[in-house]
Amino acid sequence: MYLRIGILYFLIIAVTGIYPQNRNKAIDSLKALLEAKSGIEKVDLMYELGTYYLEPLALERIKVGNEIIRLSEKLKYKEGLIKGHIHTGRGYYYTYKPDSSLLFLQKADDLLMRSNNQRLKAVTLGYIGDSQERKLNFLLANEYHHKSLEISESIKDTLSWGETANNIALNHWRLGEYPEAEKYFRIYLDLSRKLRHLPGIADALNNLGVLKWNWGKYYDALVMYMEALKTRQQIRDTSNSVVTMNNISLIYQKLGDSLKAYEYLTRSLKLAEKTQHKFSLAYTHENLGNYYLLKGNYDKAYDHFTEALNSYTDINFRAGITDINNALGNLYFSQEDYNKALPYFRTAYERSSLAKDKKAMIASLNNLGKVFIHLKMYDDAENSLTKANLLAKEAGIIDYLKDTYKYLAELYELKGMTERAYPYLKAFTEVNDSLFSIETSTMINQIKEQYDTESKERENVLLRNKSVYQGSELEVKNYVLIFSGFVFVFFIVLAIVLSAFYRGKKRAKEEVERLNENLKEANIRLKESENELMALNKAKAKFFSIIAHDLKNPFHVMMGFSEILYEGYEDFSDTEKRDMIKGINETSENAQKLLSNLLEWARFQTGKLVIKKEKTDISALILKEAASFTQTAKLKNVILSHRLSPNSEIVVDREMISTVIRNLVANALKFTPENGSVEISARCDNEWCYISVRDTGIGMQEQTVKNLFSLGDVKSLPGTAGEKGTGLGLILSREFIEEHGGRLKVESTYGAGSTFIIMLPLERNQI
Repeated sequence: MYLRIGILYFLIIAVTGIYPQNRNKAIDSLKALLEAKSGIEKVDLMYELGTYYLEPLALERIKVGNEIIRLSEKLKYKEGLIKGHIHTGRGYYYTYKPDSSLLFLQKADDLLMRSNNQRLKAVTLGYIGDSQERKLNFLLANEYHHKSLEISESIKDTLSWGETANNIALNHWRLGEYPEAEKYFRIYLDLSRKLRHLPGIADALNNLGVLKWNWGKYYDALVMYMEALKTRQQIRDTSNSVVTMNNISLIYQKLGDSLKAYEYLTRSLKLAEKTQHKFSLAYTHENLGNYYLLKGNYDKAYDHFTEALNSYTDINFRAGITDINNALGNLYFSQEDYNKALPYFRTAYERSSLAKDKKAMIASLNNLGKVFIHLKMYDDAENSLTKANLLAKEAGIIDYLKDTYKYLAELYELKGMTERAYPYLKAFTEVNDSLFSIETSTMINQIKEQYDTESKERENVLLRNKSVYQGSELEVKNYVLIFSGFVFVFFIVLAIVLSAFYRGKKRAKEEVERLNENLKEANIRLKESENELMALNKAKAKFFSIIAHDLKNPFHVMMGFSEILYEGYEDFSDTEKRDMIKGINETSENAQKLLSNLLEWARFQTGKLVIKKEKTDISALILKEAASFTQTAKLKNVILSHRLSPNSEIVVDREMISTVIRNLVANALKFTPENGSVEISARCDNEWCYISVRDTGIGMQEQTVKNLFSLGDVKSLPGTAGEKGTGLGLILSREFIEEHGGRLKVESTYGAGSTFIIMLPLERNQI
């Protein structure tokens, strides 16, 4: 009941392509070379050195990154500035400060806008994805990883390609999208094998083992883990060997071999204590806690869970903290102290929901369900278990799905609702049967393997003792025949048992099919509705993901600047402090504008934004809004002009149209480079009033124009000077114009500029 799959974020520790035992030698060699270098050559060598500073040497990486930035500014070496920001950002990632990490990595990405170094671009995007993962923004992280993957593939950087595929797979896995996860893990494995990159091979095998575990294919998982362990031991990757040995222990525990499980756990603990790697220690203590919990040794279980919690807290490993809350809840549940168990399960569910960790959510909901049953809080139990059942079906986690069926059947039986309990009991039986089949196959393989081994051993013994037992040849032969007959009979009996089992299973299946016959048509209609709802939810999720990203970004910047200022205030010059404070101020203004746009959109969507149409001189309105962009245009050296006709009075909501004009002008200035121009024009005929915003900017490709107003394709792109956008303005503008019965069109030529055209119907006589 308490055995958990574990291993959720526990698998991949970044690899460098060089074995751990050689890393220190590489660092020493590079340090020696640096003493004789200067200028750009020294900067590039320092960048190479920084790549060897992984998590245990995070502060060294930050130090190297800052020094690269300092030297590059002195040398006016742009690529060096990029490299320095990459290393500093990665260093903060290793110290579990994702906001500071994103601050430097986004700066590197901005600098790369004016660089053709595709390899550094791929690295930067991948690191941004990693930092977004650390903030639990998995969808956004995958967007960056996919961009990195495309670049790595195009430049044939096979190692980066593989490692990025692995990161994408991990995010799909955390989101419960297991088929997609397997696809990218396989890509990682194939590419690692092609390069003979042993750390990558080991990581891919270990992760595929986890997937096989999730699907109930325990024997396949064990094979994967064993191969991964062999590879990790070959390269002396101790910390990751600990993780894999833990995984092997969990499989043996699942198969009922507690001795083997305990053997691997004790080996894991010795290695983890030797290396003092916080995560490896935490993970091993967690699994030892679960082992002793199953054995009923609650004191030892509690001690190990406490050790695990302390280590997870030290490294701020949120998923691990969630798991320990579930584990402590199970500890008190097993002692029938349900009131003590409940708050731990609630905390685990709250944490996993915030992290969007489907796997942990299912485990927590199942745990809440079972404790609510014992507390006779049946409505709460039903709510928790129904949610768990839906999530487990989506994720395809057989073990957890089996538990939801079991608890739901138990719940409805206790409520006296036998007719509702029956389908869940049937479903539980079927899932349990499928797991039994897998375990039986594994057992048969093990029996056969054992028999083959024992037969060979007996043959060897007989041969060795032939001279002593010459007179007993016939007896020996008879013994072998009897033994062989015994094994044959065993397999015959086993086959009969399994045959009877599956015949019974078949009859049960036919009964279920008969009972469900009347539900088929309803299920089809339900499926159609579900598909429609999923499509709508997907679009909504995409839209709010964009909004969330744009809203979070300025806060990342502000938190990053403030964090750096707070920790190293005395180390910065007055100029550096003023620059950081200026950055905070500018970012705050951008955040305020975004919030204003967002609130306006929200009011419109909920019907709380009342349209107040009145006679408006559109030319005067344009002049007023254009004046607010004068300074922006001047700073960017862009000519902002207007061509307005008289007699341009029209009936509109002034605030709405002002918002549209501001968004279009801001957008035009954003994508127009220095020495370009932006022109606003307005004219009216007898039926329509036409407002256009034309720029000489970078323009858009045909496909971009085609999908510009499509919800699923909304993008927030940086401007020609690195300006940040909201990703919301054009959507908002189109909706405001359509609310007036008008249209918003765009004409664009890639590399030559764009023109946005507003068409508003004349309504002079309506007021």
